[in-house]
Amino acid sequence: MVLSIMQDIPAPEVIDRLRSLQGQTCIYKERRFIQCARVTAVEADATGLSVSLEHLPAPGFRDEEEPIFSMYGQWEIVSISRHLSVSLAWVGSLLITRPESVELIQQAAKALDPDAKESLGELIRVINRLR
Repeated sequence: MVLSIMQDIPAPEVIDRLRSLQGQTCIYKERRFIQCARVTAVEADATGLSVSLEHLPAPGFRDEEEPIFSMYGQWEIVSISRHLSVSLAWVGSLLITRPESVELIQQAAKALDPDAKESLGELIRVINRLR
């Protein structure tokens, strides 16, 4: 469930809740790229939201060469759920932050071979069921 699609800068309490994600383990998905990650910084200003992430090696997820990455979107493309999951319209990225959902995805990934083509599809189906 989407809390809101932002047209303007969200209320200060929403920004504070987003900033509280720093240090939290999450799942980042952008099209067919899925990673277990840790939120290292959350910045919000008049133009948009930027979330810096650090790749966390985890069973079932592919190892990546880029240990640090980020997601950024102007407010008009940012959607924030009541559980503080963040998605960016048109970019196709999703940051899953709810601990229960992250745990379910991690458990599903452990049972998969990260190099098998069908494993990615299965992980996408798990993520889509949790949205």
